[in-house]
Amino acid sequence: MMRSFDIQDADSKNTLMFICKTYLKMDEAIDIGDVESYQKLSRVYDQLRKSMKVTAAQKKEENN
Repeated sequence: MMRSFDIQDADSKNTLMFICKTYLKMDEAIDIGDVESYQKLSRVYDQLRKSMKVTAAQKKEENN
């Protein structure tokens, strides 16, 4: 992700770290069948990605 989205500043690196940690927690929640936690984490994950502009749609938009 760092190369794909040219992440270089400290704030973006920290946000990327939270994105990764949130993803891992989402995976754990699914593994134990905790759908409620997964849904909450999924919202946080989406918000972090959108705020950092690291979604496929935003990448496509930038390339156009």
